[in-house]
Amino acid sequence: MRTKITLVLLLLNVALFSWIVHTRHRWQLETEAADRARRPFRELTVNLQAIEINGTDKVRLERASGKPWNILSPVDWPANPAAVDAFIAELQNLESKAVLDPAITGQTFADYDLEKPAYTLVLTSAPASPHDPAPSPATFRLSNVGKGGKLYLLAADGKHVHVLDGGWLQRQQSFLNGKALTSKSIFTIRPAEVVGLSVQSLATNEARPVHLSQSDGRWLLTSPVATRAAKAATQAMLGGLTRLDTPGFIKPPPAKVLSEFLITIEGDKRSETLVLGQAVPDLKARDPRGTPRYAKIEGRDTHFIIVFPNALFDTLTAAQEKLRDPHVLDFDATTVTGITLVAPSQPEPLMLQRLDSAASAKDGATADWQITRVGGTLPADRERVVSLLTRLAALSATRFENDSPSREAADRLGFTRPEREITLTFAPGAVPAKLTLEIGLDEKHAAFARVAAGGPPFIYALGDDALDALSVSPLTYRDRLVRTLPDNAQITALTITPTSNGPPLYSHTLAEKETWEQAISAETAARREALKNLLIGKDGPALLRRVRARQVDGFAYATFVERVPVNGTLRPWAYRLIATIALPGGTAGTASTFTLYLADPAGATQLAGSPATEANTVFALEPTLKDAFDALLNGEHSAPPPVAAPASPSVKSL
Repeated sequence: MRTKITLVLLLLNVALFSWIVHTRHRWQLETEAADRARRPFRELTVNLQAIEINGTDKVRLERASGKPWNILSPVDWPANPAAVDAFIAELQNLESKAVLDPAITGQTFADYDLEKPAYTLVLTSAPASPHDPAPSPATFRLSNVGKGGKLYLLAADGKHVHVLDGGWLQRQQSFLNGKALTSKSIFTIRPAEVVGLSVQSLATNEARPVHLSQSDGRWLLTSPVATRAAKAATQAMLGGLTRLDTPGFIKPPPAKVLSEFLITIEGDKRSETLVLGQAVPDLKARDPRGTPRYAKIEGRDTHFIIVFPNALFDTLTAAQEKLRDPHVLDFDATTVTGITLVAPSQPEPLMLQRLDSAASAKDGATADWQITRVGGTLPADRERVVSLLTRLAALSATRFENDSPSREAADRLGFTRPEREITLTFAPGAVPAKLTLEIGLDEKHAAFARVAAGGPPFIYALGDDALDALSVSPLTYRDRLVRTLPDNAQITALTITPTSNGPPLYSHTLAEKETWEQAISAETAARREALKNLLIGKDGPALLRRVRARQVDGFAYATFVERVPVNGTLRPWAYRLIATIALPGGTAGTASTFTLYLADPAGATQLAGSPATEANTVFALEPTLKDAFDALLNGEHSAPPPVAAPASPSVKSL
């Protein structure tokens, strides 16, 4: 008995479940049918392939699979993708207020203004798969907005009439009439997609176009010569081309147009070519934005007039020069580990060497440098070496002189014996490992450059100032830091004596707790003021501050010498200054001394020397120090007799 009851309950459950499934399926079908009845376009717009609108004009759009929309009528032109997508979205969401059947209501299509509709809309969907037959086009008729703001649509079945909101037609009027269809840009390839650019002049019958390609963010000129392209100029040209406005279409096309340029923008998988023609005679000077010109897109029949910017046209006419990188050298300054400068006037090459040559490239910008000479090494001024590298990186052509020079042509431009030969050596792993730049002067002293090793042999014309910042003198790159001292270092003793063993001009050592104000209080006013400036100063002792800072006026010699030029003759040093410095900490082991030799003043210049055991250099004193020493000496020195010697160059020319 229990088994029978169980079986009956099981059968009842199965029957109930089947009824629920069947009822739900029927309800779903009815809901979908009702939804289709309310939204007549939803299914058709899922995979549209063509849209045709017959109204005031015939408008037809098509697209292939995966391709953008194109207008075939009334002009052959790319469609505005945003406008087409917005229209399709409006069709998908269009919902009828009521669905009428004229056969039941007893009315005719003329009663709904559908006998001669305002618009006929033909939608064609793509097949579900390439092997399926193409679906038949679906045709809809659309009335004008009638009384009460009602709009009527005859469905594709030719039987049912949908009642719509008249506001929909007003929103879509410009699209249905074809006024919002055309793309606003002549080129549909966006700047981010561009991988190549080509410009060919048709007016000059050039056989090879100027072609550029982009790789890893770098632009390269690949034709007619292979070299670097000017990135900024190339991007500016691309920006100008992709910003060209929607053209004014010409119907019918002009009988004869002289084409001047072919401009091709290459995308990843497609390219577009603008055929740019001659200026429109009647409109030539009427638009401040540029010159109106005839044009067309290659592969399309539509001709149009475009206002082409004059500056952009000038770039086209000289594309090979204006889109070419004018920089002579292309290198990463942070990877340079050595610089060698050679000039005919110099007895030996000047070699600058980075001290951390094995350091990573990112450390190169803050690396220390030294001058390597036959007699040894000297510290180099980092800022001046960086300035040299910056100058080399910025060295640019005023004209591309010769891209394939013969030996005779190179000799005429001064490369038989170059005025400068500069070799850059790079960190291990860099490409190239070495670059050699040569700068020659022709018979008129015009400067030309070429890369003799590590690059193509192009010859570039340079500006008149090309050699100004490419000094080969070691004095140019000598470190200006004469002595490094902590900011809180103090002078505890100062002695200034003539080198001829005369009595000291000044000598004093501070006693415990004595100050320099107390020590110099008994001096004359002029000497007291000079000593106060040297030993105390508002911003600290000038003697320490000025020698410590990178403000030395200039070097007279690369290393310390015993005789220096004074008024055109070589003389020994006139005075010796010895200062004792107390360093922070105050213990006996923290004191040090430094020595300066002073020459007799020569006009506005006074030379000072730091011996080889210290900074090993000869330099010109800054005016602040010179004035202090002048006041301190106060005429108490006597110039030693001159020593006959060949005239030496001035400080500025050494």
